[in-house]
Order: sequence, then structure tokens, then C-alpha cells
Amino acid sequence: MSVELLISPPASGKTEKCIQRIQNLQSAQPLAKIWAVVPDSQKAAYFRRRLADSGGGIGVRVATFRQLYIEILEGNGIFIPVITPALQHRLVQETVDAAAAASELSHYDSIVRKPGFILALQDSFAELRSSLVRPDRFLKYTHDATPARQELALLYARFLTRLEDLNWIDQEGQSWLAVSTLESNPNAAEEFRLVVVDGFTSFTGARRKFLKLLSEQVGEVLITLPGKMDSN
Repeated sequence: MSVELLISPPASGKTEKCIQRIQNLQSAQPLAKIWAVVPDSQKAAYFRRRLADSGGGIGVRVATFRQLYIEILEGNGIFIPVITPALQHRLVQETVDAAAAASELSHYDSIVRKPGFILALQDSFAELRSSLVRPDRFLKYTHDATPARQELALLYARFLTRLEDLNWIDQEGQSWLAVSTLESNPNAAEEFRLVVVDGFTSFTGARRKFLKLLSEQVGEVLITLPGKMDSN
């Protein structure tokens, strides 16, 4: 098991190196399970085209982090529905309404009905989830913080409790669940021979943790990141 981090300027051949690594492995092990993880569907189409132009990559799965999470979760018998953006908006609104009805909001009380407030909360929740911030720790951390921070922690904890009660997860929650699966099962991804991660400029805390755990189980992990251009 090995992990390689390739850092070089844009357009310097990082994707080509990923493709070469894939083809070398396929030549030696035609049935090897290989994944290429890219940021979005547009980058996936580009990567597939590059693979095809280089001689093909039959059997190589090119997809996003979310699709890799699903592959690992379902491969380990875990099937939890992911809420749609519309349903998430509704659940966040219900979370706010319940907190307001319980007189738990003072700082945000005057704006709980503002259209932008729910959207701002969704963004904050997504950022906290992507950073693997646990609600109990956030509540403890904000115990002596400003009222705005305390109420954000309260709403965050309420929202995640509501999701758990419904046995649903949000998209960011998939990364939590994938991390938990890799932590609890050291063989959860052992069938993967190679995972290349290409086209990203940075990774959230959740993705960094996921990649660290994945590298301990997968045969090889190759990660590319952009570096600074040479000024000379």
C-alpha cells in the first residue's frame, strides 16, 4: 500500500501521469479495480476522453468523491437515503422554527423568517460538516462564545439530530459515513487496486481524512495538486 502526492504547475502533465499509471497497472493486472476521482461530471468526461485517446481504459471507473463514497458504503451493506436540496431546505427551516418555538433563539430571532437566513445556515452547516465538526464538540467549544456562535451550534446540533431521527443523511454526511466505515472496517476498500485523484486544488477536512484512511487499504493512491508556476 502506497500513496504518492504529485504537485506541479497547471498543464504540466499531472493528468497524463495518472493515465500512464492506470495503463501500466492494467497491462500488468487487466482485472484490477481502478478508480479515478475528479471534481465533477465535466472533468469526468474530459478524463475519460483522455483515457480513450491514450488507448482506452476499459473497466476504469471515473467519477466524483460522492460516487466513490456510495461505492464503498453499498459495498459494505450500508444504504442510507440522501436528502434532496429542497428537502434539506425544508428540514433546516423546521429546525429553526422548532428552536424559535422553544425560545432558544435571541440573536437570530428577528431574522428567522428572512429568505436568506435558511440559505446562509445551509452553507454554514455544509462547511461544518465538510470540516468534520462534531455537534457536541461545537456546542462545547461555543459555550462561552458570542450568542450568534452559540445559536449556530445549537441549530447545527438540532439539524443533525433531526437527520438521524429520520435515518437520512445530507451530501456532506456521506463523507462522514464513508470515513466511519473505513475506520471501523480495515478491509472496506481492500478490493481497490489503484485510486487516482486528479483535478482538485484543495481538499476539505473530511476528504483529507477519507483519503488518509483510503491510502491505508488501497494498493496505490496517486493524488495530484497544482503547484506554483516557475517564475524564471
